[in-house]
Amino acid sequence: RHAEIHLTGAGETLDEAMRPVIVEAQGMTFGFLAMACAFPAASGAGDSRPGIAGLHVDTRYEPLEGLADEHPGIPPRIVTAPDAAGLAHLCEAVRALKEKADHVIVSFHWGVPGQTAVLDYQKIIAHAVIDAGAILILGHHAHVLQGVERYGNGLIYYGLSHVIFDMPGILSKFGFDAETAGAEIHFSEAGIVEAFLHPFMMEEGESARTPTREERQRIEKLLADLSQPLGTSLTRDAAGDALRIVL
Repeated sequence: RHAEIHLTGAGETLDEAMRPVIVEAQGMTFGFLAMACAFPAASGAGDSRPGIAGLHVDTRYEPLEGLADEHPGIPPRIVTAPDAAGLAHLCEAVRALKEKADHVIVSFHWGVPGQTAVLDYQKIIAHAVIDAGAILILGHHAHVLQGVERYGNGLIYYGLSHVIFDMPGILSKFGFDAETAGAEIHFSEAGIVEAFLHPFMMEEGESARTPTREERQRIEKLLADLSQPLGTSLTRDAAGDALRIVL
């Protein structure tokens, strides 16, 4: 606030943490919300407790039918689902924001660090939020890239990895990928007109660099492979080095 930076996703109470930010640009209004699904329980805001805007996710473990008896100790199937009341509260906030803004954008801190797979709960939440009126979802926290999905009138970047992240040992100690990307989205009053991904390479510390040709090709293939199961195609943009998302 002292630096006059707009903020959302944290506050003295949960209601304040879920208070949106609305900005105007190019004759359009954009409403922003930020939520966390992966966070220490003590950091979540409550009715009378400061913290971040959190949406709880339940995890359960199911034996693989027909295999558990034959193969004792086989890993179970992991099933994740968002708290129904929390998701309903978020969707209500999105619908209310859509009444005030042309486009609603929601940021999610979610996923498992180091895992490129999109989890069940991420898809459930993303689809519900877009059905409620959001047009764009920006995901982060996994520190690796995840796929992109075109759903309804909205676009979901499930995991944008990291461009700048100053945790000591983020690459050398924790082994997260150096491959990362930035999102570029063009809007009209009707919705998203164009969408891109710009590959980067992260370096240890607070910096990122332009990838080499070989690195860019590796990132492009990775993003295409991760997005294809989600029904989304990516192509090289003829005008530059970005990846264009086929809308």
